[in-house]
Amino acid sequence: MKATYEKAVDFKLIEKNPIPKLKLNKPMAKSLLYFNDVQIKLIRESSLPGELLLGIQLLFYCFIRPGEASELGIGL
Repeated sequence: MKATYEKAVDFKLIEKNPIPKLKLNKPMAKSLLYFNDVQIKLIRESSLPGELLLGIQLLFYCFIRPGEASELGIGL
């Protein structure tokens, strides 16, 4: 809308653009990591069974998404 009214001002169809210039706020930056350093430390120091900790590391380090993880067939 603002650009359209600016063109109308350029062609002298109107005197002033009625739409104010708005300052847009950028969204806060968000970490792309699944876990922060504190959470990784807590997971490593926890008393999780070895297989569960190994599974968590597999998902984390291979960047496996939740939808993909639910379709993984793991068996003995």
